[in-house]
This record gives sequence, structure tokens and C-alpha cells, in this order.
Amino acid sequence: MLELLFLLLPVAAAYGWYMGRRSAQQNKQDEANRLSRDYVA
Repeated sequence: MLELLFLLLPVAAAYGWYMGRRSAQQNKQDEANRLSRDYVA
């Protein structure tokens, strides 16, 4: 059972890192889209 924890812990950490980076990129893209709409309008 303890071996399973050591196997899943790095997987969970990597998944959290990936989701955090994806969320940050999405927020940056949303902000860029909002800014370009403001300049066009």
C-alpha cells in the first residue's frame, strides 16, 4: 500500500503542475483577447 503512495505522489504533483500552468496560460490568453477587443471597439 505504501508503494502505491510513492507511485501516485509524483503523478499527482505533475498533474497539479500541468493544470496550474494551463490555467495561467488560459488567464493570460483571456486578458490578451479582452485587451485587443477594447482597442478594436
